[in-house]
Amino acid sequence: MVKLKIKGNDFDIKFTTNSASRYATLFRNKILFSLKKIGVSQDYIKLKEEVFPMRKAGAEVYWYFNGFNFYYGYSREAKYVDNLQIISKLIEIEVEKLLKGTINFDDFLHNFKEDEDLNEKKKEARKTLELDDNETNLEIIDKQFKKMAKEAHPDMENGNSEKFKKLNEAHKILRKELE
Repeated sequence: MVKLKIKGNDFDIKFTTNSASRYATLFRNKILFSLKKIGVSQDYIKLKEEVFPMRKAGAEVYWYFNGFNFYYGYSREAKYVDNLQIISKLIEIEVEKLLKGTINFDDFLHNFKEDEDLNEKKKEARKTLELDDNETNLEIIDKQFKKMAKEAHPDMENGNSEKFKKLNEAHKILRKELE
């Protein structure tokens, strides 16, 4: 078991070692069931499917609810099935909070509302920080940010405040994606 903290929620997951296709189906169904509890029709839910769930790939889910497009993606774990499990657990927790009144709709919306050009922003952020297109290791991202920010800091001899602002924004986008 591994303890995770995502969006203020602490939970345990057990990484999948076998029967990945079966577990991916289970996690997919849990997502559908959780969202159905708040009135989201299955027709309004789209999951990024992976043919080989043990493959290194992120998981993503999109849904439409109350006039808004929602999105959550996770890609920090080594396998698609484990990323899907984390999304499943997070959505389950947040839906339960919404139903119990622990959070209101605005909080739920803030946690999952889709940014129209989010994918483009993440791609641009990785480019700004001179990272590989698929880099998801937060330690590598933080290290690269610190290195570049130190060079661009306005207090440095060759500092550039505009570049420093862009680096900060890129870092913030990637941290939000990966935390």
